[in-house]
Amino acid sequence: IVDVDECKKKKGKCDDICENTRGSYRCRCETRGWKLHTDNHTCVDLNECKVDNGGCEDECINTAGSYYCNCSELGYTRASNGFHCIDINECTIGNGGCQGTCTNIPGSFKCSCPNVGEVLAEDGKSCRDINECLHDNGGCSQNCKNIQGSYRCSCDNGYTLDSDTHSCNDIDECLLPRTKCPHGCLNLNGSYTCTCQEGYQYNERGDKCEVTHISFLDIDECAINNNDCSHRCVNTAGSAYCTCRVGFQLDLNRKTCIDVDECKNGNGGCEQMCFNTPGSFSCSCRPEFELASNNRSCKDVNECLSVNHRCEHRCVNTRGSFRCGCHNGYKLTTDNRTCEGISNSLRPSKVENNL
Repeated sequence: IVDVDECKKKKGKCDDICENTRGSYRCRCETRGWKLHTDNHTCVDLNECKVDNGGCEDECINTAGSYYCNCSELGYTRASNGFHCIDINECTIGNGGCQGTCTNIPGSFKCSCPNVGEVLAEDGKSCRDINECLHDNGGCSQNCKNIQGSYRCSCDNGYTLDSDTHSCNDIDECLLPRTKCPHGCLNLNGSYTCTCQEGYQYNERGDKCEVTHISFLDIDECAINNNDCSHRCVNTAGSAYCTCRVGFQLDLNRKTCIDVDECKNGNGGCEQMCFNTPGSFSCSCRPEFELASNNRSCKDVNECLSVNHRCEHRCVNTRGSFRCGCHNGYKLTTDNRTCEGISNSLRPSKVENNL
């Protein structure tokens, strides 16, 4: 009996592979991802997702003859092995679109604004400035100017900004050298006005006090109890003022003269000790020094020139003191002045401590 090879005729109607057998044949699906249908001829797709989800961590999608894994959750992508899902770091791509700081979080990211005075805008990515001046004028007592990321307080003319950078303090223009009032100055909030003494008024230019049309004789205020001045009184037209002798200065009442303590300023120029006296001062020196001819410096006193040093052999002067010494073969006794002999000594005795 001769076998008929059914596979030679239209592959035995097999979709894929036809294998001849003795007295028959069989069909086989060789391509991966396909399996033989129950009709034993047709190849149908093998749904790999039905077995252990195809090994996918998230979603398994079957395709004709194959399948693939998919990460359905936003912010994740497939890993290099094609099965697992890993987080997408959106911040590595254009900073996530954030204007400020981009912070990656699992499955997403968030933008933030690092600068003080800025908040995240409605789009969740841009940073917009906070206008602090809209709330309680930014805490400024006068003017508030909003700037990018912050704000700044300022003051009107005639005021200066306090160290707290928010409050405004009045400038007393009457204390400023540039304020030139001929007679008197009256400070006002944010300004000042010049005043004239009694019997005077401003001229039309407003820069000078002139005698009014009412004629009057000047009163010499100094003639009455020296105008209460401690030292000298100087009479002027329509007024008077006090001055002090050298070594004194006017007190706040502008009449009493108080002593100037010269010793507080550079020790009065004294090298050692400064003693303040009413209207003056004097320098002095520590013991063993005497005042130089300039009445400021101190020079050493050579005690060895005086008989009071009481050294038996030698007297050695030092700055601010002296010491005694002995001839060869002698040494100082405990009184540091007298000398006593020592045996076999060929060198000067050791000089004792300064006296």
